[in-house]
Amino acid sequence: MITNDRRHRTGQTRLVEKNWFLQQWLDHFDKRQASLVNELGWDKSRANFVYHGKQPYRRDLVNEIAAWLQIEPYELLMDPQEAIAIRYLRAAARSISEGSPLPASTDPAPKSGRTPNARRAKPSVKAA
Repeated sequence: MITNDRRHRTGQTRLVEKNWFLQQWLDHFDKRQASLVNELGWDKSRANFVYHGKQPYRRDLVNEIAAWLQIEPYELLMDPQEAIAIRYLRAAARSISEGSPLPASTDPAPKSGRTPNARRAKPSVKAA
């Protein structure tokens, strides 16, 4: 996804490519921008800049967040559903090569104990 990044001082517009999925991963684990402050000890300004992609990510930043979320650093660079699918594919390939049963899931569980995106789940509506 490419978005416009307006430079107010110079009046120039440049294109910035969205290249990591921090907000999606935080949502997956039912965390918010405030979690960066409360759980990592960041100040509000840093959390805001990182959360909204205003600060370029660096290796130490990616490693810190990945360790906190208990995922691999490279997984922050892909959508959570894609990362989970790749985890399952690797685990299935390993199981097949070892002759063991296929894994049930490789989804990193949210730390809160809730299922991913549980707060957004909508009840099913049966037709009358």
